[in-house]
Amino acid sequence: MSTQLRLLALTLALAGLACHGGSGGGSGGSGSGGTDGPIGSGPTSTGGVTGAGGGTGKSGTGGVTGTGGTTITEIPGVPTTFATNQNNPSNILVDGSNIYWTDYGWTGGLMTMPMSGGGPTFLASSANPDPQGLALDATNVYWTNATAGTVMKATKSGSTPTTLATGQAYPWALAVDASNVYWVNRGTTSMSNTDGALMKVSIDGGTPTILAPKQTNPIGIAIDTANVYWTIYQPSGTVMTMPLNGGTPAALASGQVNPYRIAVDATSVYWTNKGTDNTSDGTVMKVPTSGGTPTTLASAQSRPGGIAVDATSVYWTNFADWSGTVMRLPLGGGTPTTLASNLNSPGGITVDAKSVYWTNMGTDYKNYTDGSVMKLTPK
Repeated sequence: MSTQLRLLALTLALAGLACHGGSGGGSGGSGSGGTDGPIGSGPTSTGGVTGAGGGTGKSGTGGVTGTGGTTITEIPGVPTTFATNQNNPSNILVDGSNIYWTDYGWTGGLMTMPMSGGGPTFLASSANPDPQGLALDATNVYWTNATAGTVMKATKSGSTPTTLATGQAYPWALAVDASNVYWVNRGTTSMSNTDGALMKVSIDGGTPTILAPKQTNPIGIAIDTANVYWTIYQPSGTVMTMPLNGGTPAALASGQVNPYRIAVDATSVYWTNKGTDNTSDGTVMKVPTSGGTPTTLASAQSRPGGIAVDATSVYWTNFADWSGTVMRLPLGGGTPTTLASNLNSPGGITVDAKSVYWTNMGTDYKNYTDGSVMKLTPK
């Protein structure tokens, strides 16, 4: 792919994901994405609970760094670095034992390491070009290779990767349920991204199904037990939904400024609007899964990217070189709390019962080879 497209992709590779995993959105609900989630169209609400900026709270780039095969010792309330020298780490997910992430870089791959430490290892090496989307089920890891146009899976123990779909137009975020893998194709620049699509395929492989064609630059995805949700980044700025088994796509929100990652819980869809580049006009939004007026949960955010939810709070990353933050806010709104600050381009984010995890993508002048993976307990 062209240098310009790769640089754009590196800038956009923030991730997030989902339930069982979804790189397009956060954790929570039944679906994602990841980094790394869902959405729809309708006017942006100027009302609702708006939180500008953030409170004080826990912060710091440091923490205890695990190296080699050593056990990592965590200090409560201090961010812990689990992996360093990662090549543009993007989406991130966890299960009860391990951390998984995609290194979306020139020498990247699908990575994993135990929560107890021991050092990162490849589940799939750089022979898998530009791994981006990420999802998990009980036994497998699923991901997209954006440049190669493939959707892949491997066992968590590290089996030879299986190709589930080929010939895809820049596949990006994905999510998984008990039967299928769902993903968005961002489309190709030669077609002005008008060949983007919402797709699905059986977890065992087969012929992919086009759920929604002619989607221009979709970028985030999440699912629950009934529906799939996705964001269209540009030019329309919409959050979309449709039944998992197909149907007519419907907009949950429109007029959004670069909607990015998405997450879903039992009642609402949450997403980040990155806003205008290099400004602090980003927002964190939510809307009922059944539709309605979107609510602004947080405003004046600096290019918010990854998003995740749990039973009480929404979490997100604000992307910036050496001034990025990890944020938290009650689901009902209020004042945002800064959990970690002075971070190097934080991207994907996920949570479990006690902790929040995120990736720091690194710096562009180092070709994003100084990325890292971090954790904070309690969240």
